[in-house]
Amino acid sequence: MKTSKYSDSLIMSILKQAEAGTP
Repeated sequence: MKTSKYSDSLIMSILKQAEAGTP
């Protein structure tokens, strides 16, 4: 599944955004 890498990137981005305090 190629979505594995995509999901990882998405999760990382979301986590970074959440840490920054962005909606």
